[in-house]
Amino acid sequence: MTSRPVIPTDRLILRPFNAGDAADVQRLAGDERVGRPELDIPHPYPDGGAETWIATHDQMAAENKERIWAVTQASSGDLIGCISLNRSGGDHCAEMGYWLGAPFWGHGYMAEAGCSLIDWAFLNTKIIRVQAMHSTDNPASGRVMQKIGMRQEAVMRHNLHVNDQPIDSVHYAVIKEHWPPSSDVDPTESLCLEQLPRSTGRLWLRPATMSDVEAMHHLFCSPGVYEGLASIPKDPDLQFANDRVQGMCDAIQIGNRLNLLACLGDPQGPVIGEIGIGIRWRHRMGGLGYLLDADYRGRGYATEMLRGMAGHAFGPMGLNRLHAATYPGNKASCQLLDRHGFTQEGLSRGAYCKEGQYLDALEWGLLATDPRPWAIDEH
Repeated sequence: MTSRPVIPTDRLILRPFNAGDAADVQRLAGDERVGRPELDIPHPYPDGGAETWIATHDQMAAENKERIWAVTQASSGDLIGCISLNRSGGDHCAEMGYWLGAPFWGHGYMAEAGCSLIDWAFLNTKIIRVQAMHSTDNPASGRVMQKIGMRQEAVMRHNLHVNDQPIDSVHYAVIKEHWPPSSDVDPTESLCLEQLPRSTGRLWLRPATMSDVEAMHHLFCSPGVYEGLASIPKDPDLQFANDRVQGMCDAIQIGNRLNLLACLGDPQGPVIGEIGIGIRWRHRMGGLGYLLDADYRGRGYATEMLRGMAGHAFGPMGLNRLHAATYPGNKASCQLLDRHGFTQEGLSRGAYCKEGQYLDALEWGLLATDPRPWAIDEH
């Protein structure tokens, strides 16, 4: 098929561009906040550039190379962005690209457009795989891919270059047999948020909010956190913390991850730690990660965090398995998992890259049916 049909969504209409859209394209795409390394949008956007670009769309669609849609508001007809499917990789695989005008960020428009476009592609073409990528300095685009239901598959180091500087890229995909994402899991119900916050004795475990950014920044900067976790950069700035907390909040809405902050004394007390599980609902499995402020280590707080999260995961959430990965040299984490009945299941060689070095990881697992050497309140 070479056509670009009009695709309606709840709030949007995806349609082919026309020459009358050129001024809006130049205005919206020309905003330097919109152009990203992966988009190849010129800055400043030249006069006549939008007209030239729009004039190529019919030929690219006719040659079955790329289909490009204007994203417009259904209520007003206003152009707000662009979304496309590039099939240069063959008939069965397409790469999705998109941009959204800055005034329209934060309303879920692009996730809505992406879901509808993937629906159309899987139902009406030979495409069985849709992939997308974003640069590591654009985590907001990654959150769109997660909301759509795509899975992260790879991080390609130095895959993009901007101003002669290399930038890594993160790659996501969804395949036809896994579409649409499972609709039998309601995020609010499946995460059992109504049973939070959860008391562990001295701590309260609760979901993060955007008001926790400064507290999480302090936690990320705590001694030993960078050394123990592959996902934390050295000397993380406040923007990193903001992006991480935003990702925690978004993941709860999607239902694929639950991060709980450990607060001392009461739910609004000082944040001294964080524990989270990334969830694969199809397999009732959760990947466990945690960190604790250096000032509170060695006092049993990590034990309380782990027991509280395990109780919530195996109890109300109904998970079957928790797994965790630790560096072999992280003796404290290894001892914590061992004490709580986790089985060391193997060694993943070169599993993580940190400062250009590939590091091994010990793999640990705990099943809901395994004996646990501590009492869990699972109700």
